[in-house]
Amino acid sequence: MRRRANRQSQHRRHLERRLHPDGKGHCIEWMQVRTAQPGGTLFAPPLVGGDGLLTLRCLRPLKSRGYHLFSFNYSGHGLSSRPFSIRQSFRDTHCMLDFARRDPDRVPGPLYGVGICYAAIPLLNALHYTGEPLSHVVLINAIPQLFSRNLLHSFWDFRRRFGAKAWSAAHLALQLRRYAEFLLPGITINRRQFGLLALRRIRMLQTLVDWLASRQLHAVRLARTRVLCLYSHDDRLFRAFRYYNSPWDYERAMRRICPQAEFLRLEGDHFVSSMRDRQQALDAMMHFLNPDGLE
Repeated sequence: MRRRANRQSQHRRHLERRLHPDGKGHCIEWMQVRTAQPGGTLFAPPLVGGDGLLTLRCLRPLKSRGYHLFSFNYSGHGLSSRPFSIRQSFRDTHCMLDFARRDPDRVPGPLYGVGICYAAIPLLNALHYTGEPLSHVVLINAIPQLFSRNLLHSFWDFRRRFGAKAWSAAHLALQLRRYAEFLLPGITINRRQFGLLALRRIRMLQTLVDWLASRQLHAVRLARTRVLCLYSHDDRLFRAFRYYNSPWDYERAMRRICPQAEFLRLEGDHFVSSMRDRQQALDAMMHFLNPDGLE
């Protein structure tokens, strides 16, 4: 018990958490975990409905391997002040990438990118429109688009499987919530919140329009950037989108965006829950970021 308390106290001492002004009285909350003599910094946008601290916890094993970890909160999350929308999450990521690149004393280079699930979309978009400033990017169960007709077919199949017949607004909202819980088990989803994101802090109409447009990465291409894509075989979200009938379909979709991509297929779920998969992913990331094995 004392050992765990000591680890938590040490983690807090290494954690820096601040607000970055974003114009017109708004701000973006950012945080980073420092390590002694870093070999670089991992710039990792957060998950929607999560926060930057959750992303830092996911990547914590890489701190002990000699990397600073940097993340932030999208608008609508934590102390970031603007309402959330998909478009705003792109602006937030672009803003914080510029911030991290401008301050090498605070955010030591080289700077590498990490995009988990949805976070891959604003990350890749920001890298494309800033001229591919990072040499290496790791994507973990990255989603190449936000909407497809396959998702609607998947929801329809889910309804039929559970014998749903009613089409009232109340029943439809309940079915959508159950479907979201099925795709992302363990995340709190109700009338008031999605994970840590309060629904009152979402710009609903703008988010819906952005989601249905679903061409966020249509023009994005990272021709020079080296990319490692880790993706899970048993991922309900991937199956819902039907990104691939075989792994090659998914890899083809990702190579359209990242032609230099390398791939590692994991056997587990969307959250990389198994210890075996986590260790395999960690080893692959370390070799990719540091192929010479120097720590």
